[in-house]
Amino acid sequence: MRDSRSYHDPFAPQKRGIFSNPGFRFGFVGALIAILANLALILIFSGETSGDLIAWFLQVIVYFFISRSAAEAQYSQNQRRGEFEHLRGVRAAGLGAGLTTSVLVWLYIIIRGILRDAFGVFIFVEPVSLFCMIVVDVSIAMALGSQGGSAIARKYDAGTPY
Repeated sequence: MRDSRSYHDPFAPQKRGIFSNPGFRFGFVGALIAILANLALILIFSGETSGDLIAWFLQVIVYFFISRSAAEAQYSQNQRRGEFEHLRGVRAAGLGAGLTTSVLVWLYIIIRGILRDAFGVFIFVEPVSLFCMIVVDVSIAMALGSQGGSAIARKYDAGTPY
């Protein structure tokens, strides 16, 4: 009989929580980083929206690095479990991290706009341009997330014979 810590039974029921997926877990952390950076820039620019462009550039950088971290975590998780297909889910974890970060940050931006409007700060965003900005940003997040996950998959796939 093997020690249960060194052997993973693929058919055994597993406890699955919302944070067990590295893509979502790292995406949530990436969203927190991007939101805190946005809040810091709001304080620096005294409530003006001129810091939003800087925050967006930081957000794009977060997409890339968070996706790579999530892909690394997925690979490590597969190794610990003793998975036969050690690259399974690595690209998807990178994609999921970028997508989760983008969606959560846009939720924050929309809620921030509603609150600022409620407090009397004039916010002019037409729905069509907001929709276009969201589509472009989510597409960039998905592209960078997928690229980050693929880079990690290529890194560990180089020595695997087929």
